[in-house]
Amino acid sequence: MQPITNFDIFFNLYERIQKGATLKEVLQDFGGANLYIPSYKSIQRDEDIWKDYKDLKENGATQKYIMLSLQQKYSLSEQHLYKILKTKREPSFF
Repeated sequence: MQPITNFDIFFNLYERIQKGATLKEVLQDFGGANLYIPSYKSIQRDEDIWKDYKDLKENGATQKYIMLSLQQKYSLSEQHLYKILKTKREPSFF
């Protein structure tokens, strides 16, 4: 059995709210808990960058246009974007 992580607790809370949990239910289950809410950068940003990259590529945009668009949208350097995209194209098993 894997240990429960803080992200697991956060995601459970998020799902409960999405499914229409009342304030009372949320307070009963999570009230008083020290809950870490992950940042957009640590969880979702790289996925959004990858999606935007694929969408632009599929629509025939040039590599230069794609990188300039992503740099502007996410306020990241070209090198940082290449690093993020490389991890998506070449996942590491270690």
